[in-house]
Amino acid sequence: MSLVNSFSFDRESVPIRALHYRIMKDSYLTSDEATTLVDQYVKFMTLVAGSNKKGEATSLLRPSPLVLLAWRTHILYSQFYKQFCFQQFGAYVHLPSSLLLLVHDLQDPNILTQVLKEYEHTITSMQAAFGDSLPEACWPAKERFLLDTTTTFFVSPSKQRTVVQFLKTLSSDEALLRLTPEALVSKISKLRTNLSLANEDLTLMVRK
Repeated sequence: MSLVNSFSFDRESVPIRALHYRIMKDSYLTSDEATTLVDQYVKFMTLVAGSNKKGEATSLLRPSPLVLLAWRTHILYSQFYKQFCFQQFGAYVHLPSSLLLLVHDLQDPNILTQVLKEYEHTITSMQAAFGDSLPEACWPAKERFLLDTTTTFFVSPSKQRTVVQFLKTLSSDEALLRLTPEALVSKISKLRTNLSLANEDLTLMVRK
C-alpha cells in the first residue's frame, strides 16, 4: 500500500506538537492556522517520501513558501524531524538544495519558468492525492505564490524595521498581482534596492 493511500498521522506525537508550537512562536500564526499548516506540510511530505520510495524525481515537487518554512522549521529540530521521518515514512527525507532560492535567482527567466511549472505540478499532485480543496493560505494561486516566495525570508534583527516597511509597501500594492512574473520579480528587486536591502537580507532559505 502506498504512503498516500495509507495516509494518517498522529497530531499529538512529540515531533508534531513541537513543530506546531515552533510555528506558532516563530510565525505568529494562531493555533488553528498552525494546525492547518502542519496538516498540509505532512501531506506534502507524504508525496515527497512516496516519490523517493518509487525512485521518482522529487525536484518537480515544490512547496509553497509557507509549507517550505514549516519544513525548514522542522529540520531545525533535528532529532524530532528524524523521529518524524522514520515513524511516518520509514526513511529520512532530505530537503533538496534546488528548493533553496534567493530572490535574485528568480530574475533568471529559465529558473522562474521552472519554479512556476513545479509549483503548478505540486498543486495538481496534492489535489489528486488527497482529493480535498487546498487552503489558499497554505497553497496560494500562482501569482500570490510568486509574491510570497520573493518576500518570505529570514532577516537579521538589524534589518527588521526596514523589512517591515518593505512588506507594507508590497501588501499595499494590489497592482503587483497583475504583473507578469518577470515584471513582478523586477519590481520587487527595485524595491529591495531602494530600501538598501542586500541579497543576504532577503535570503529565502539559509544555505548551510
